[in-house]
Amino acid sequence: MSFKSKVTNESVWMEEKGAKMLQKKYAERNLDSDYKSNLGRISFSVKYDKSCKTTTIRVLRAQNLPSMDIIGESDPYARVYFIKDRSILALVQKGHEKTETKKDEPNPNFVEDFIFQSMHWESLLSYKLIISVWDYDYGSKDDFIGGVRISMKDLVLENTLDVNIDMPLHGPDSDGHPIEKDLDPNWLSSN
Repeated sequence: MSFKSKVTNESVWMEEKGAKMLQKKYAERNLDSDYKSNLGRISFSVKYDKSCKTTTIRVLRAQNLPSMDIIGESDPYARVYFIKDRSILALVQKGHEKTETKKDEPNPNFVEDFIFQSMHWESLLSYKLIISVWDYDYGSKDDFIGGVRISMKDLVLENTLDVNIDMPLHGPDSDGHPIEKDLDPNWLSSN
């Protein structure tokens, strides 16, 4: 299986534009009622290398994404970042904040690595990982399809972080990021 990876020398804190947009929409009206119960699934892996202090998020694929377009299927891409709290500030891999867009594809194979460098173990465990899936719209604002928010400390098995996750996507929370759900052990498998 081939995969894309883009390593940059820095991870930076910046305003997450998608979260800011969803936060505004949520304030205007309750978005909970707009979201279907089945938003699809996402498969990804998380690995931390203690010797290099790097965290690698490999976004593998999404499945059964609903169409957000009037004609045709969605054109999905995934955004990957960390947050500390409910603000719109996000830790991103500078220059590689999202996957490639897959045109008209409800079951996209992304297979892209996001490598965050200089992450200390203790700091990493205080973060929440966000993967949000969006529908690219030419000429208008992209549509949020769904996403996941996971506490990094919930992914630690026997003091290591090397897991595969396959879980359902969720709608937005009032802070503009995906709703955080309790982690179901059936969604995890260790490497």
